Amino acid sequence: MGRKRKSNKHLPERVIYREVNKTFYFLKPVDGKNKWINLGKNFTSAMMEWAKLVEIDKSPVNMSDLMDEYICTIASQKATKTYKNYCQQIELLKKVFGHLKPYEITPALIYKFMDNRSAKVAANREKSLLSNVLKLAIRKGMITENPCREVDSHSEKKRDRYIEDTEFQFLHNETTNQLIRSMMEIGYLTALRKEDILDIKLAAIDHYLSVIPRKTRNSTRKKISFPLYDTESKFNDLGQAIERCKTFKRKVFSLYLLSTRRGQKYTTSGFDSIWQRHRNKCAEKMPCVKDIHFHDIRAKALTDAERSGRHDTQLLAGHASRETTDGYIKQRKIEVVKPLNVIDGMNL
Repeated sequence: MGRKRKSNKHLPERVIYREVNKTFYFLKPVDGKNKWINLGKNFTSAMMEWAKLVEIDKSPVNMSDLMDEYICTIASQKATKTYKNYCQQIELLKKVFGHLKPYEITPALIYKFMDNRSAKVAANREKSLLSNVLKLAIRKGMITENPCREVDSHSEKKRDRYIEDTEFQFLHNETTNQLIRSMMEIGYLTALRKEDILDIKLAAIDHYLSVIPRKTRNSTRKKISFPLYDTESKFNDLGQAIERCKTFKRKVFSLYLLSTRRGQKYTTSGFDSIWQRHRNKCAEKMPCVKDIHFHDIRAKALTDAERSGRHDTQLLAGHASRETTDGYIKQRKIEVVKPLNVIDGMNL
């Protein structure tokens, strides 16, 4: 559309998002004139409709074409955040591999790309995306083997930060910001990701809080329901936290449990900014909280649930397999080993 985007840079060319009616549109040339095509309000279905309208070439010539097809037909069905990340990563991959045919990509070329990247963790993610694109090439009969399988990823130090109870309480009590307090409370009580908490709508709340985690929406679409009552008339801790959210003053009505004063949903980046300011301010009094991410609250919730002897941590995490849950908790689990007793007659 000529002008460089200032926002929504993850959207394809000639696609816009209108905040007024929360709808995606595509500017398509029809009979020599440009016509706005309504793609709908849902991001995933909008991208699928867009892919049909632009008539993606089914026989890509080089990797750049294949990457475009992957973004349009497969990546567009991922969660919005994942799709945005893929769009950014694909542009870098195009600069290096875009001019090549799929069969010209070798492990040596991939190793060279990864070795030249200063951001080693990012290089691992880009290699993973390249592997997904090459799987599409295999499906289309363009190649028979995936060279990414022959390439080792850079070693990564898994995050093992566990928030101590005193740290959590300090971060929670040291603010009057209702958003921060509520996000921490709901985040710990449900182990939900921040994106899922920000997505909660009032319509999803009755005697239960019902949530479809983002990471399962386009696959298993499993719904998680959290009871809000201990008995028929008494709220549990989660129910009390949600009831407090309903009392927050807003200038206009909102569909969301947590919203801005104008009734809009908080964006992930917007909340991150608020969280970082709060955490950094708290770090002036308690320096050890400086490295705490909001996502660590989810880890704390799952680890505490495991330590308390609960057997439903996989359901709480919303993971498809127990192995994923075990791997998630293991990094933050501290093994307490009982020391030996002094041997009779031995002086220490």
